Amino acid sequence: MNRTCAILVLNYNGRALLEENLPGVVAAARYAGARHDVIVVDNASADDSVPFVQARFPDVKVMRMAQNRRLFSYNDAVRACSHDCVILLNNDIRVQPDFIPPLLEGFNDPAVFATTPKVLSDNPVEVYLEPCPGVFHQGLLGTGRTGQPAGPGQTLLAHGGASAYDREKFVAMGGFDMTYWPEYYQDVAISYLAWMRGYKILFDPRSVVFHPGGMTLKRMYSSGARRRIHERMALTFVLQNVSDPGILFQFFLWTPVRLLKAVGTGDTYALGAYWDTMYRLPQILHSRRAVQKNRRLSDRLILNAVRQARPVKGTAHA
Repeated sequence: MNRTCAILVLNYNGRALLEENLPGVVAAARYAGARHDVIVVDNASADDSVPFVQARFPDVKVMRMAQNRRLFSYNDAVRACSHDCVILLNNDIRVQPDFIPPLLEGFNDPAVFATTPKVLSDNPVEVYLEPCPGVFHQGLLGTGRTGQPAGPGQTLLAHGGASAYDREKFVAMGGFDMTYWPEYYQDVAISYLAWMRGYKILFDPRSVVFHPGGMTLKRMYSSGARRRIHERMALTFVLQNVSDPGILFQFFLWTPVRLLKAVGTGDTYALGAYWDTMYRLPQILHSRRAVQKNRRLSDRLILNAVRQARPVKGTAHA
């Protein structure tokens, strides 16, 4: 099937990054076929990003957002598209010329929600050389990556800065969940939700992109602020998504241990993460009810399906 695809490049005051990376995206779209559109989703930039794109890349469309809603602007942008698939790219992502076809090939399986490439980086945390199996340790989700090259397979996570999504399924599931404002775990949450509903996510190492260590977030937050937000989202993810009694037991067993350790060491960032989570607990629990409502697969079935790369049983529901 010849699918239409929109490559959405998210931008905020990133004129220099667009100048560096957008030519590669345009070239990749041309390589993949004439039915694909490149669209810059501009988050109300105050620099000359939009005039630059309009002057330098007349074939690239620009979708202007009224305000900077960060990654969540993708939700409106995807709804506004009419394509079969969307590829979501941060403006700091550099792509290989042939990265698109392997991602679209995965959608030959109608149960596929998303496909994700091999991500290379100067930051080991950002390197995805293999499918992500998902591992819960002391009640918190970890990726469990070995960092070694591997072949294609089912993966728990579609990388939020560079993945392809079935547009209809993405819209039906509500897009990225605002519970995870402002940053982190949006991609984990929607990936896990897709698995809960019986869909699949595929990793294909034939598709290669380069992400230089999360440059956008480094400009916006200090390292301590990033850790506070990240730890809050890790707690939020479990409270919203997990229903397995064993995992929840480990979570509530180790949470006070981690909290006491933070108090003893004076770790203000970790303490701030716990405070933020408690303050937002009503919102988290409200979103939990919506997330769990259409669950088709248990946590154990999801983790087993990803690790064993076997087809999942059950009916997928949007």
